[in-house]
Amino acid sequence: MKITIGDTVEETLENTARYFVDTAVRNIDKKGSFSVALSGGSSPKKVYEILASKYAMALDWKKVHFFFGDERYVPQDHADSNYLMAKKTLFTPLAIHPSQVYAVDTSLEPAAAAAAYTQTIEKFFNGEKSALI
Repeated sequence: MKITIGDTVEETLENTARYFVDTAVRNIDKKGSFSVALSGGSSPKKVYEILASKYAMALDWKKVHFFFGDERYVPQDHADSNYLMAKKTLFTPLAIHPSQVYAVDTSLEPAAAAAAYTQTIEKFFNGEKSALI
């Protein structure tokens, strides 16, 4: 992996979005799809906005599967939900189909939600332990 240092926050966010697209394209070319675990927060939100605008046509978004590596235990329609933030800034603008989004079911108790999400991930990856980066 090449480390790139930006001179400004904006340059760093742009570099991150470009890295995302480059990685996605490589994975789609090699494996036919790309899976990513999204994070929450203000920096990822800005990266998602860049992806949904500047890079909307840069890759086949129908071949991208979205997981969450960072979710708050709130309903998906709650203002603090990372799922909702990703939906508003990335999924809706790019017309990502719901079948491509693997959200944490926060309607379950925390332990049950974690167990269910573990099963979702294991089912999707069929026990695969490595990924192309």
